[in-house]
Amino acid sequence: VVISCIHRDLAARNILLTQGRVAKICDFGLARDITTDSNYVVKGNARLPVKWMSPESIFECVYTFESDVWSYGILLWEIFSLGSSPYPGMPVDSKFYKMIKEGFRMESPEFAPTEMYEIMHSCWDADPFKRPSFSKIVEKIEQQISDSTKHIYLNFSSRLPVAPGSREESSSHIQRLNSVGSHSTTTQPLLSSNDVFLEGTSPLHPLV
Repeated sequence: VVISCIHRDLAARNILLTQGRVAKICDFGLARDITTDSNYVVKGNARLPVKWMSPESIFECVYTFESDVWSYGILLWEIFSLGSSPYPGMPVDSKFYKMIKEGFRMESPEFAPTEMYEIMHSCWDADPFKRPSFSKIVEKIEQQISDSTKHIYLNFSSRLPVAPGSREESSSHIQRLNSVGSHSTTTQPLLSSNDVFLEGTSPLHPLV
């Protein structure tokens, strides 16, 4: 079932992770004491999560699917900064509002791939109608996941350096002994289940 709604407060604090690692969007607005939450700033008669809000939400009080997309970009930034607060070290004051109006955007968080930061940045387009839809964001992220799996491979073309006393040295020794007494040799697998590497990583450090 697809429910069309505008959340207005997409942020890492409002995402739950189930035991099956399924992310669930939630809203603790009623349960949270926002009067003591520094993420919420007094604006008029309300306390708002300004650092997660789009410019049109901040300055025009307009909330749309596109403003939720902006917030999702901030959420991605939180994830790839490993939980840092957005706009680190910047208080929400007149200078902050001026910078947002003038098009200031956060730099890529430390752990974000270039392609993921491009998604974040597209979510922060000043023109709401130029921001990607959530369905388009899903497509882009799925494509990135698909592309990343292409970098996982079995390295059949090269052999690992053989250290003294290693499994492979022992295997080679067994083969040499067998070849002296008979024509049979012990068949050894080229790779074990541990010999799976990410492209660009050292083969001396298997992932699993």
